[in-house]
Amino acid sequence: RNWFRPLLNKNIHTMNLLKFFSKKDEAPKPEELVSHIFYEWKQDVWNDSFFETNKNLKCSEKELKSITVIAGQMYFQLTESKTVSFIRAGDEELFSNFFLKLFPYTSQKITQFSLQEVVQLLEILRPMIEAGTIGMDLYYSKVCLEYFFQSLLVFREQGDLPGDYIQLLHKWHDVLPKNHVYYVGTWKINQKLQLSKIVFHDSNFIEESSEYFCEEDAFGAHANKILSLFPTEQKKCWAELIVYCRANEISKITKKHTHEINLLMQTISIDQYLDVVLIFIEHIEKMNATQGDYTALEFIHTNNRDILKGILLGLGSIQTDMSLQLLHRWAMVFYKKIPNKWPAAIALWNICVSIMSEYFWMKAISYLFILRYKTKHPSIQNYIDKQIQKVWERIGYSKDMLEDISVRDYQIKDRSIEYVIGDQYYAVLPIGVDLSVWLIWKDRDDKVYKKLPEAISDEFDEHIREIKQQKKELQALLSYQRYRFETLLLTGRRIPISHFRQYFLQNTTANLIASTLIWNVYNQDNEKINTVFFDIDIAYNLTGNKIDLKENDTLQLYHPLEAGIDTDWLWGEKLKSHDIIQAIKQVSREVFSKTYGIWRFINIPLFQHQAVAIAKERYWQAKLQGDFDSGDEGFIKRIPTHNIMVQLDMEPNRDGDINNAGIFSETSIHRIYWKQLDTMSTIDSDKIDDRVFSEVVRDISLIVTISLKK
Repeated sequence: RNWFRPLLNKNIHTMNLLKFFSKKDEAPKPEELVSHIFYEWKQDVWNDSFFETNKNLKCSEKELKSITVIAGQMYFQLTESKTVSFIRAGDEELFSNFFLKLFPYTSQKITQFSLQEVVQLLEILRPMIEAGTIGMDLYYSKVCLEYFFQSLLVFREQGDLPGDYIQLLHKWHDVLPKNHVYYVGTWKINQKLQLSKIVFHDSNFIEESSEYFCEEDAFGAHANKILSLFPTEQKKCWAELIVYCRANEISKITKKHTHEINLLMQTISIDQYLDVVLIFIEHIEKMNATQGDYTALEFIHTNNRDILKGILLGLGSIQTDMSLQLLHRWAMVFYKKIPNKWPAAIALWNICVSIMSEYFWMKAISYLFILRYKTKHPSIQNYIDKQIQKVWERIGYSKDMLEDISVRDYQIKDRSIEYVIGDQYYAVLPIGVDLSVWLIWKDRDDKVYKKLPEAISDEFDEHIREIKQQKKELQALLSYQRYRFETLLLTGRRIPISHFRQYFLQNTTANLIASTLIWNVYNQDNEKINTVFFDIDIAYNLTGNKIDLKENDTLQLYHPLEAGIDTDWLWGEKLKSHDIIQAIKQVSREVFSKTYGIWRFINIPLFQHQAVAIAKERYWQAKLQGDFDSGDEGFIKRIPTHNIMVQLDMEPNRDGDINNAGIFSETSIHRIYWKQLDTMSTIDSDKIDDRVFSEVVRDISLIVTISLKK
């Protein structure tokens, strides 16, 4: 109560405060007091009509200043004593808005602050400035600090403001919205552009230090070290680019940003630009966001992200295969999830995807499909879908057609790719039957090495790094192709024979999977006329006869559900005789007819972590449930081609074990729903396509079987 007594003595409206006290016989807990009073006062007292409805309130300028100071002191007494956590969800905005709401009335009544008052208020604001939060508070609350800042700027320019407070203001400057007076004063009134300690004065570059990326995070220090190695003239070029990126907070691609960045990049060679960006991404990959004990800001701070957005936009302007590959690598690392937190830098991921679709469209499609496959989050999938849609609308292809033609052909021979390193050595990427990719070093005599000799590694370092990156990209592509063919098996899509030959057989990457599978043949009347497999590019039926396919025929992946057990066994023997090992399980695949009672999966105890992992592996949307959940949608699989959504209503065992993160150990399937995607209305399983039903129930069976609590 003592914290509020000075305010009460200033004749400020206290009705809500007194009402609250009157409900209690004893003093309320501080957190109860704060949460109630700040909420009520935000709603009632500190509104625009406060002074008009309290015209009899006689507050002098001196009293208003005093109230502001007292409120600030009270605010930080609470936070510093840890009675109420400064960073607790919801508290920060509540407290900040309460405190900052005092400023509009202060600025309306007071047109000039004394130096002592400026210093006093800065001391009150110091904790929020150093926490990096007050800039966003100002942005959201739309508080006007015009007179306070004008007074502050006067004292700064006169040299009366102590150096400690100037440093504090520099920190504040970095988080202030760009339309506030202090920001404008720093950049325009003084005719000076200042970014941390990189200063441009009268068009001359002055290097006071190497802090180009001005925030202390896991990335900035390394980036500053790299840029500081350049000659002065090149440093100036990078500094100009960085200043522009920081000043404009690039959030999306615009003609203005693109034009300005292109002009700034003209003084930087393309090779140097790509080299610097490559060094940046290699360092970020080594930072290993998924393992490091980072928060999102410690990984890459918000202000440093603004700089990176502009630099990434520059990659789009270069439009080379190298810049596209770098954008894909950036996107992959930005989406990596920091444990128990959101992805490392989702805003940077967004702009990478946008640049890829805007500048590279057709070349970028393969990468966009892989990125979509990697993520299981619906909103992020939708974002990528929109970018993909932009591309197919440009060129007039369907999504399926676009997906087929975008598969990069790695010119694979005998299930491997070979790279020459110097005169004596080779790097080989063999591909296993399970589509795993390996890296082997060998010499001309086929002697295999665990690693290349150090002299060779140093001489061909850049080439070796490219090979290792190719391995990563090939593995990601093959993983996606496995998913694509699994989807074809589920949907039963039919493919024209000419299209199949060009993009499934002649493309050596897609051929790794397509040539191991069995295909149904349909004629122009949509009648099934045969079932074949391919040896090289020749089609054979079950009896081993060569089949001539006509141009108007279509192919569909064979499903064991449509054949008996005996026929399926014969197909397995036929493939063995041709030394064909299937890349995905097709022959002897588990099948489920609609007579199978899916009720048997209900209420079976499952280990929740295993169940979620298997569900995600089978391309379901799934997440762990804990004691903090009020319930969610469970496991979901969407099948847009058939306008179907399958939902498993998961019920955790709330009486069972729970780990330190609050996650339940056990769960079970409570209900299974079939719904229409467009209307979300429940439909009967009898109306589901047989192939779709079998594949969905197979997934459910895998989830239950593998995660079963024995």
